[in-house]
Amino acid sequence: MDKRFEGYAVLLTGATDGIGKATAKRFAMEGANVCITGRREEVGKKALAEIIEAAGRDDCAIYVTADIKNMEDTQKALDAVLEKWGHLDVLVNCGAKQVGGTILEMNPEDYDEVLGTNVKGFGLACRVCIPELYKSSYPSIINVASVNGNMGVAARTLYGASKAAVILMSKAMAQDFAPIRINSISPGFTGSEAMLTNMSRITGISPEECAHLTAAGTALRRMATPDEQASVIAFLASKDASYITGENIVVDGGALCVGRYDVALESDPRVLAAKAKSKRN
Repeated sequence: MDKRFEGYAVLLTGATDGIGKATAKRFAMEGANVCITGRREEVGKKALAEIIEAAGRDDCAIYVTADIKNMEDTQKALDAVLEKWGHLDVLVNCGAKQVGGTILEMNPEDYDEVLGTNVKGFGLACRVCIPELYKSSYPSIINVASVNGNMGVAARTLYGASKAAVILMSKAMAQDFAPIRINSISPGFTGSEAMLTNMSRITGISPEECAHLTAAGTALRRMATPDEQASVIAFLASKDASYITGENIVVDGGALCVGRYDVALESDPRVLAAKAKSKRN
């Protein structure tokens, strides 16, 4: 694989699973040194081992236990990067918290958790890292939003709002902090274990059936792989994207051009029954 990130130091927040882990692997395989963060140490160390194995370099990656909502935790991760490699070139914010339901079903703590992770956490990570990124020759920030931030989706109000905020926050920061290039991507449904498990929890049907129903709402008739999302993130961090900033790249297999990718899932009788039961309670 091309070593286009040879010598780069990359910090990926919330990157112990799914798109984040795949992206860390991609950077490491292309020559970068990477630091991943997450809240669960056991999961983080397992992801770290996978990244090192994929890259074939024992010293290419580190893991730091950190909650993105806590600025001190992100500072701890940045300090670990600087101690290990002396500089920072790329920040990728991957952490996400999703709570399904309508506004009537949202509790005050849901706002704190979802917006705290998806908006506040991203913003604080940028605040911590931007002074160091200014020192890099090829600085870049990529914030992972969601296709849900580009359209209204039933019973995903709070999550969609948080991801829309990520998109607009990235566009504003691109103007405020040039020459650091700051972009976002909006993944469609991606077949990571974490996403499918969460979809199953929200809808009450199996992960396999969730995948089948959501794939029906895309032009390509399938879910993305985490590696496909990682390739777009890596492109945005590369010199090939040297004149791209303030953009939101939708990576959804044509879901938005189909129109309502959620229709098959949301109209499933089992999901409707679960919604009706929730309203009665």
